Amino acid sequence: MMAWSCIVAEKLGFAREEALSIASAYTEMNATTRGVNLGIYEKGKEMGMEPGSNTAQPHVELMGRRIPLFQTENGQWRALMKGDPVSPAKAYSYITRSLAQMSPYLLGALQVLASSYDDPQLLNNKGYSLYSDFRPENSGWGLKGEIKLESILRNKQKKDAPSKVTKLSSPKISTTEGETFEEFEALEGEGDFTLWDLYEGQE
Repeated sequence: MMAWSCIVAEKLGFAREEALSIASAYTEMNATTRGVNLGIYEKGKEMGMEPGSNTAQPHVELMGRRIPLFQTENGQWRALMKGDPVSPAKAYSYITRSLAQMSPYLLGALQVLASSYDDPQLLNNKGYSLYSDFRPENSGWGLKGEIKLESILRNKQKKDAPSKVTKLSSPKISTTEGETFEEFEALEGEGDFTLWDLYEGQE
């Protein structure tokens, strides 16, 4: 989920490190909600993770979730969790460790799938249902599962008929008037994410 949500965020116009930060928060939100539903976490743990609909907090709508955002001094966006900016290193560390030597193949397949959608907002709207179709199968909470490249690629959007395209030159950050996973050991610095570029040759 983290790799897919990062790629979808990039398609919405976010830079690589911004997308990694957003993907980390998105994945943690979903993991927390699932944990509550399974009875692993106490009820109410998921409360307050997403800003309300009438908040002045900058946020982005990503695959059905509202991710609060913070703009750094250099103008980049970072997701917020419990009021703290989320480092891109957290997502980068998890993706590279979990996918290991399969990183270029899986990231490449995910990139091909995302690129088959000319309209980034359509991809965003369908993103979670697409993930639900190709996500790995596992036998329990926190266990590794198997994912097949064909299950990812079969979801490519067909090009039989032209579709209306919404071009995004910059990400859509929402701000309205009103009131204002499990954890993984990650690098402290944000660093350079050169290994991630492995999948870019697949575009």
